Amino acid sequence: MAADGASNRDIGAVIGMHYNQVAVWRRRYAEFGLVGLADGERSGRPPVYDHDDVLLLVKTVTEPPPDEATRWTMEAIARRLNEHGVAISASQVWRICKSLDLKPWQTEQWMTSTTPTSGRRRPTCAGSTSTRPTTPCLVGGREVGQGQ
Repeated sequence: MAADGASNRDIGAVIGMHYNQVAVWRRRYAEFGLVGLADGERSGRPPVYDHDDVLLLVKTVTEPPPDEATRWTMEAIARRLNEHGVAISASQVWRICKSLDLKPWQTEQWMTSTTPTSGRRRPTCAGSTSTRPTTPCLVGGREVGQGQ
């Protein structure tokens, strides 16, 4: 478009960019060629934890908790990451989990209980007080509900 003589305003309207930014990109291209269009250094503090560190945190959260714990705590996640060479505090683990909407303390659990009358195991949904589910729930990939 620029080679056809279009103005920065016209180009900006077509591609959805402010005409001042179009002028910046055109100037970079004129001065440096295609290399000028690459992202340069950004101002501000560089990230402390890189992509691999965050992936390790997510991987850790999705694994079973350590020892006999029933759920992950921020301190336990920080200790596990420290063992893998990532120097991180529990508060920073919490910030990253919050930004990713990860809630390691909230896990979906399934329970089975035995009833003394039948002696066979019946599936129930976690948190249910009855021996039979009162509402349908999924157990082992199939729906189990009242009367089944």
